[in-house]
Amino acid sequence: MTEVDENKYIDDIVELIEKNESLINFSHHGKEDQIAIQKSLRDQIFDLVASIEDEKIDAKDLIRLCVRKALELEESDIVIIKQDFIFIKIFDHSKKRVISESDEGTIASRFNGIDEEELLSFYEEYFLQENPKAFFVRSARLFVEKYFVDRQLDNNLYEKYVFAYVQAIIIEQLEEIYDHNREFFKGFAGYAFRKHFKEVFANIADAILSEIVIGNKYMTEFLKYYSLDIVIINGEKYKVPPLETPEGLKWNVVSLHSVVKVYINTLQNIKSIQKEMESIEEDLDALYIGEISPVEYNDIYLKEKKKLNDMIEIYQKKLNRSYDAYEVEGSKEKRERIKLDIDKLKRSIEILRDKKTKLSAKALKKELINTFIELDKEYQGFERELKREQKILAQNKDAYMSIKSALTKVLVSKKKRLDEV
Repeated sequence: MTEVDENKYIDDIVELIEKNESLINFSHHGKEDQIAIQKSLRDQIFDLVASIEDEKIDAKDLIRLCVRKALELEESDIVIIKQDFIFIKIFDHSKKRVISESDEGTIASRFNGIDEEELLSFYEEYFLQENPKAFFVRSARLFVEKYFVDRQLDNNLYEKYVFAYVQAIIIEQLEEIYDHNREFFKGFAGYAFRKHFKEVFANIADAILSEIVIGNKYMTEFLKYYSLDIVIINGEKYKVPPLETPEGLKWNVVSLHSVVKVYINTLQNIKSIQKEMESIEEDLDALYIGEISPVEYNDIYLKEKKKLNDMIEIYQKKLNRSYDAYEVEGSKEKRERIKLDIDKLKRSIEILRDKKTKLSAKALKKELINTFIELDKEYQGFERELKREQKILAQNKDAYMSIKSALTKVLVSKKKRLDEV
């Protein structure tokens, strides 16, 4: 696409936004520094972008660019595209402290100089609505993959740079998910990291223990460090933080391995079983007739069919007796009455047989019922298996949580010189 074509689309999108000012809330949730573009306008913008036949164009980046141009935003303002609306956070520069070189790395530079109220506002209004638990699980996994699996940090480098590395991962995640605004998200990453500090390292502990289970030798060596008690570096003796519970129970790589392996493998089995069950449940739901299962439907059908057959048999017996009575009856008047009864019975039988024919058309195929029964048996089998696995998980949970708690503690601790202990 040429630059002229691209500018045309930008102009068209900007014009669309400007013409629909009534669909823009300039004080979202009653705050002057928050703007929300309503869903109807958001959808129109997406439809217009979808009409662009150029795979090189990133739809969200183009929309952010157009929103910035239409609303005359600063580069520091944040544009976040949601499923239901487009959210804009106006960055108030007057609330940001200028950080001098001498302030770098000190408390004065905390949160990149951004006012804590600004960060709290974004945290409460937006971040908490976006499943922060999943965000920090993902951040922890990315950290372990990048700095442990790929770079294989030693324990000294880990102790020295871990907080900076974790924060860097969080910044990258925030920019990727929300908007490319390094200035704001550098501050917000520090704020969010501080609020979820223990959670972040508990997630890192989970990720490390998962690596141990799959036989990551580097990760095993990394953990062995915490069983050394004393290390000598440049002639100085240091006390290493131990893998120890508050009750004094010490863990090492050998003692924790079997517990962690059983717990994590069981947890993975449970997730796998639950996934299979969800798939079977979808297949079972697809076979339902309204709110009724095929088996229940067939039971109702068979009962209704039997009821009709029983009624037809009763009326047929009455009809046969009426025929016999008609044959032997000598009175003409009584024969006429019997004939009327015969006609009435015949009509009733005819109606019942018609109902039976219509009912038969609603009968389910045997294959469908058998499919449902087999799927249901399979589901129940997984259900029993799930209960067994959940029991094993429960039996190992306390030991695993003890290991995880001890590991979380050492991951945020540093070795101390022996004369400082």
